[in-house]
Amino acid sequence: MFVACHLFIGLVLGLAIADRLDDRRFIGFSALGAVLPDLLDKPVGHILLAESLNSGRIIGHGLLFLALLLIVGVALRRRRGSFVLLAVAAGVASHQVLDAMWAMPVTWYFPLLGPYEPGEFTGYFGNASWERYPHSQSGYFSSHQPP
Repeated sequence: MFVACHLFIGLVLGLAIADRLDDRRFIGFSALGAVLPDLLDKPVGHILLAESLNSGRIIGHGLLFLALLLIVGVALRRRRGSFVLLAVAAGVASHQVLDAMWAMPVTWYFPLLGPYEPGEFTGYFGNASWERYPHSQSGYFSSHQPP
């Protein structure tokens, strides 16, 4: 799912929460929660764990992460009266639904079904690569003289 789709749904969810609680601050927190799994998992999975796991759906895409957000959010709500973390958790839940995480049970239920499975990372831009554009590698733009 593209980031813009997650962000849009997070904003819509935030608008619904803000309307219900009469506080517009929740719009941004829900939108943040909607993109938070990708902000956490893409750099960790594709950069730090590129040689071993190479998956953009790990910790932030699991139910354990969502459950922790909900538990801390409920505790924060009881102690301080703040719904902020619950709005973030709602955004994370929408992200997991849009990504259909139930289709990846090892990731979604981690650690209950064993370790993460290494993924085959094909790219987020339709396998676009610089090899398809020979002029970009040969210095075409720097050596090309306009007529």
